[in-house]
Amino acid sequence: MMTKLLTILLCSFALHSLPLAAQDFYQVNVAQSQNLEQDQKQAFAQLILRLSADDNLNRAEILSKAQSEVEALVLSSATIDKQRVIGFDGQKVETLLRQAEIKYWGSARPSMLMFYVAESKQLQRKLYSQSELSTFSPDFDAQMQDLGLNVLLPVYDLEDLMLLDANDVWGGFDSNMAKVAARYGLPLMLVIKQFEGASDSEIQWRIVETESLETVLRGQVQGPNALVFDDTIVKVHAQMVEHFGELIKQSASEEALVIKVTQVDNLNKLLQLEQFLRSQTAISQLTMLNKTSNSVSFELKLIGSWTELQKVLDLEPRLAADPADQYHFVFQ
Repeated sequence: MMTKLLTILLCSFALHSLPLAAQDFYQVNVAQSQNLEQDQKQAFAQLILRLSADDNLNRAEILSKAQSEVEALVLSSATIDKQRVIGFDGQKVETLLRQAEIKYWGSARPSMLMFYVAESKQLQRKLYSQSELSTFSPDFDAQMQDLGLNVLLPVYDLEDLMLLDANDVWGGFDSNMAKVAARYGLPLMLVIKQFEGASDSEIQWRIVETESLETVLRGQVQGPNALVFDDTIVKVHAQMVEHFGELIKQSASEEALVIKVTQVDNLNKLLQLEQFLRSQTAISQLTMLNKTSNSVSFELKLIGSWTELQKVLDLEPRLAADPADQYHFVFQ
């Protein structure tokens, strides 16, 4: 099962480009305001939603603290057509989620071909193409990008239509849909059936493996006609995060740690060191214990594990770790 799952997650396709390229996964677009910091905070919340299906940052202290110091996570920022395009350090953001023990779904995401069929009150069935989605979901592409979902629809050219029609999708003839999905080289199929009412609709959806025809996930959504499709995509994303996501539990430090840094022999070095330590989102509280002419000791209270913080400290060029003492560093 793990081999098959890895195959799905790593599969790529050649015929079509993805809505969200892997290198842009940690890049978020938000409407530009007059306040860059507020835009960065909004983008950070959107990225956490993309990764964990929940943008409530107050559920974990480490996330709310990171948002208040969001600039430390930002790698790039640009303005294009009144949109802020903000790129984040993906490794740091995922480390935060691991430290908070929150399940998240990273950038290795399977691609899906969506078959969307709707039945009207007159019992007429219609297959929707990508261009026709704009009639009821004008923000489809933006929603896919916001959630980090790689979803395409068939072009329904002559070859596609020779393989299946609306009744095949409605009737759940997965083998016919799989033949179309194979044309596009996609490992998963998202099958959506909508029962349209006068004002409300019901949608039944499934995610099916193209090769095995195994149904991986399924669900049902009811709501107003104008909202039910977008709500369905949100539910699909949430269940995929739950299914494909990972939860790496790390024990949080209940007792404070003390580190010692030597060769801190002037005020400038001390200020640099303290500023660097306070910028670390894994440190919830920093207290200076002792200062001599050449060294300083700090008490650290951590959110997450000391091991994760060590990895960050090891990357800091101004700090050299002491191989004989994991809590001793030399300022360079």
